[in-house]
Amino acid sequence: MTTPHPQPDLTDLVRRTWARVLGHDRFTDEDYYFSVGGNSLGATRIMAALGRELGTRLPVRMLFDHQTVTALVDAVSARLEANAA
Repeated sequence: MTTPHPQPDLTDLVRRTWARVLGHDRFTDEDYYFSVGGNSLGATRIMAALGRELGTRLPVRMLFDHQTVTALVDAVSARLEANAA
């Protein structure tokens, strides 16, 4: 079950980063990254950009394991909360 996102800005950040790397914004929060034109190099770029913006290291594997905007936001949010604890 997906919970509401406590950080709407994080969702916007992930969307903008995906759009920049993919070169388009024709995807929903539930579309799979690789189904909308994503590739491994782009995944590396996305996670590096998100890590820079958020001030933490985010492994590329996270995008492979959480391939939608919604799932990635949940995973990144959980990582940020764990780092803050």
